[in-house]
Amino acid sequence: MSTELIDIGRDQVTISLFDTKKGSVTLYTSLTGLDQDKLLPQFEGKKGTAEQFKMALETIVLCFISWNIGKDGELFPCNADTLRRFTQRDIFAMLQACTGRKLLDEEGNILSEEEATKKAQAA
Repeated sequence: MSTELIDIGRDQVTISLFDTKKGSVTLYTSLTGLDQDKLLPQFEGKKGTAEQFKMALETIVLCFISWNIGKDGELFPCNADTLRRFTQRDIFAMLQACTGRKLLDEEGNILSEEEATKKAQAA
C-alpha cells in the first residue's frame, strides 16, 4: 500500500497597495521555520519600536515573491532599503498579508492597538 506524498507548501496572496497606485505585491502568507531561524537571532533581546520596524521589514523580505514596482523598465529589489521608500500604509498592508495580523481596515485605515486586538479576537 503506497501513501500519497505531498510537498510542504505555503499559501500565497496578491495584494493591491493603497498609496502606490496600481502597485501589487505577491507574498507568502507566513514564514517557514527556516525563515524564523534566520530572523529571530538578529532581533533576540532587542527592544523598541525601531527594532520592531526592522523586524517587520525583514519579515516582508522573507515572504516576498514578486511585485510590479520599479522604474525605467527595471523592477526594484525587495530589500529593507526599498521597503523604507513605501508609505506606512503600504508597509502595513504587506506585513498584514504575510503575518495575518490585522493592522489595517478594508479602506487602509491604520487600526489602533485596541482595534487590532479586537479584530484578532473576533477572527
